[in-house]
Amino acid sequence: MSGDDRLAFLARAGSAEAVTAALSQIESGNPRLREAVLQRYNQIDADPRRLDSDGGIRSALLRGLRQCAQAGDIGLLESAVQTYEFAAPRGHDDHGEVACNVRAAALLALAELDEPLAAFHATRLLADRFTAAGSREPALTAVRLLAAAGRHLPLYRHVLQNGAIGDEAAECFRALAEAPPSILLDLAERWQSSSDEVALLGLFDTLLGHPDLDRFTGFVMRFIEESELLDLVAYLAAAIVARHSEPLIELLAGRAGLPNPRGQLIRDALALRPS
Repeated sequence: MSGDDRLAFLARAGSAEAVTAALSQIESGNPRLREAVLQRYNQIDADPRRLDSDGGIRSALLRGLRQCAQAGDIGLLESAVQTYEFAAPRGHDDHGEVACNVRAAALLALAELDEPLAAFHATRLLADRFTAAGSREPALTAVRLLAAAGRHLPLYRHVLQNGAIGDEAAECFRALAEAPPSILLDLAERWQSSSDEVALLGLFDTLLGHPDLDRFTGFVMRFIEESELLDLVAYLAAAIVARHSEPLIELLAGRAGLPNPRGQLIRDALALRPS
């Protein structure tokens, strides 16, 4: 298939998969790629409900545009990162918004051209009430973009206000790895009663990897003693042993006699120590 044939295939692609397949066959340096992507995007954007009801095609096109975008595309990308479209809700907790992936893909493409502008939009998207319940997009992409850019204060505010869940919250906690220990300890105490194991996993990864770990040992041991999230207790015990920190391992060993199954989980972790 020639380069012209691949561009023609992209111009008539009617699914996200077809767009992705076409883009994978077109060299990123092709001078006509940007024009073809923009032309197809504008065609679909003129009648999105009929041509792209879930935003999948436009999301794929925006991912393709990311590699060849120019300053003149900022207006289109800002429009895309503020695009909201609605279908019939599928349940009581479903708001019916379907363009979350369009906003996420546009945000990443915008960051390639104007990172400060993208950071403003990312901060706004953290508070987007139409974040998808399952994928947590575009908030998850916004978190990762802000973390990569070293813009930690919006992420701190996000977890401080309990606005994040799951991977979204975990990524926020991991991005705060260099936060002052007093700030992290306050966050840990605010989140200690959460049942969100994925979020807490990110929190404890940050605490255990912090250079001032001794500031958090009391909190960590109390969580091991009291939490009902036994899978996370097992993870923490194993992570402590894996760090080869003898003072911390001694504290853990002092809790090996706790009633089962908690005590058994601790003993299992301690058994992982090299002989």
